[in-house]
Amino acid sequence: MFTAQMRYLKLAMVVAVLSLVAVGCSSADPTPAPAAAVPAGVDVGTVSKLIDDAMSKATKPLTAAEIEAIVKAAVPAQKDPLTSKEIEAIVNASLPTPTPVVAAPKPTATAVPVVQPKFGGIATFGQRRDPRRGWVLSGSLTETPVLQAIGGSGNMVGICRSTPTSIAEQWTHCPRLATSWEANSDFTQWTFQLRDDVVWHDGVPLTAEAMKQVMDFILFGYKERGKDRTASQWGHPFVGSVEALDGNKVRVNLTQSVPAYASLLALDANTMIYPPHKILAEIDAGNTKVAPIDVGVIGVGPFKLDEYIKRTKISVRKFGAYWQKDEAERRLPYLDGIDFALFYDRDAVMAAFRAGQIEMTVRGTGFQLLIGVEAILKKQFGDEVVVFLGDSSGGDGGMIFNTIDKGPWSDVRVRQALTMVYDRQAWINVRTTGKGKAPFRALFPKGSDYNNADFETWPGWNQATKAADLAAAKKLMADAGYPTGFSTTYTARGAERVPAAEFHVDQMAKLGIKAAIDVVDQTTYDDRLCSKSFQVTDGVSPKTRVPGLDLNILMSFDVNPCGGAAKHQDANVDAQLKALAGEAPGPGLNKLAQAFEKYVLSEQVLFISNVNYKEYFHRSYLKPHHNFQTVSRTQIYHDCAFCWIDK
Repeated sequence: MFTAQMRYLKLAMVVAVLSLVAVGCSSADPTPAPAAAVPAGVDVGTVSKLIDDAMSKATKPLTAAEIEAIVKAAVPAQKDPLTSKEIEAIVNASLPTPTPVVAAPKPTATAVPVVQPKFGGIATFGQRRDPRRGWVLSGSLTETPVLQAIGGSGNMVGICRSTPTSIAEQWTHCPRLATSWEANSDFTQWTFQLRDDVVWHDGVPLTAEAMKQVMDFILFGYKERGKDRTASQWGHPFVGSVEALDGNKVRVNLTQSVPAYASLLALDANTMIYPPHKILAEIDAGNTKVAPIDVGVIGVGPFKLDEYIKRTKISVRKFGAYWQKDEAERRLPYLDGIDFALFYDRDAVMAAFRAGQIEMTVRGTGFQLLIGVEAILKKQFGDEVVVFLGDSSGGDGGMIFNTIDKGPWSDVRVRQALTMVYDRQAWINVRTTGKGKAPFRALFPKGSDYNNADFETWPGWNQATKAADLAAAKKLMADAGYPTGFSTTYTARGAERVPAAEFHVDQMAKLGIKAAIDVVDQTTYDDRLCSKSFQVTDGVSPKTRVPGLDLNILMSFDVNPCGGAAKHQDANVDAQLKALAGEAPGPGLNKLAQAFEKYVLSEQVLFISNVNYKEYFHRSYLKPHHNFQTVSRTQIYHDCAFCWIDK
């Protein structure tokens, strides 16, 4: 198509030619003649159209002679023939005015007072119970806020503190204890350059050798001590070895290509609370069960442990030698400290918050505030209280089955039948905030490239087909040999999870399954989980923004015996997880992720996944808000290095 801009450029060249012709015709005087005016009676619009038509049909640029002929033909007969200057004037007048390219004006920012972070003050947060198992590493909200305050969020790398919630940017990670890193060409070897100014809370420097010892301890264990429960989050089973190099560098050698290893290592819960000069020395002395609490809970984070009174409080105070600084080069943290008030009862949390004894409610299963509480708090505090939803992956949001030992739950038809009758909307109405529409998401966020676009039509996931699903589920039960159901035991982890257990028991009853609830403490639960000594239990409801190492909790029992999301020996799951870890972001990864999501949730039903939205509250003067609002496992920011009190 012949655009106005193209026409302008071509005609401009023609005018230049005509101008030269006009000058050349002036043989007596080389001085340029004054510009001629368009003769009276000339319809410039008609001339313009004729030239435009001719240029549109031409297979090559029009010559000056051809332009001249068009102009003369369009101009009414005159006593004196048109001069070259008059022709030039007519053509010039027929030129379209070019659209100028103007830079878009910069928006005028509304003047907003800049509130600078303030130093000082002790914040008081509610905290769910005492840390378990001697304060060992954990992704649970029972330990995470305290452990990250002491150990720091992440390790050599961490999730960027300003990471948006968009799916495409969840691979974003930023330096923590490493200033830079690089991978070899096939992503099987990653080298991290450590900072030189990081020290443990007892003053011992964090060296490359110490970092290697920390990773070895977590990934492979030490002497009689086996690998840590969180080994999968650090790269197990893909890490072959860790080396300490000259120049304060650490090299991680992988057993396969893992293009996103750095970002997947960056889970904030992968914190530093295993000082090797303390932990390994204890094991050398024969204390193979040593835990962080036994050596004083020493980390490299912004706060150090000051006081711990069981069932009462945990106090942490500012660590003066913490390495991180803000944009103004001021040493963090801003706060002088945090007091974590320990709670074992949800009603006590509400009373303490309303009385001003805590400034943030307890995060975690069993302590989310119930429907109607928001209105009460808003009436009392108005804008002085901030309400936020946390989408927790853990807690009581899921059901996991022992599919290894022979019994009803080892039959995929029984598991498929249960997911078909399971009412996810009822879960939201009864167990969470009552806000939203089921099922929100499957394994990956709805609408992401990794999520199956049709997952809401899967059997059991469509609220509109529940009647038909029930009939199909009963047929599956009959085909499996359980037409009237069977008896089973549901293991509930603590009293706060009994309401969830009762909900799950009601769902099983739709198929004639009679489940007795066995309430156990955390230690017993952990032992049963790691030894698969249960039939059905509550467990994490795996959710992730990016497919990768944080899904290794779904690996088979042989690879990850303490994984809290599934208990199986399905080699296909392990193979798919290895393929996911080895694929770079793009169409290939999207396809693998969608196939994996459908396989574990719909085809094999290795666990029941649930939305686990829960409401929490904090006082509005706690800043910045994203430090307190748990969005997912990969975005927690619990170390509070940048937290401050605006009052």
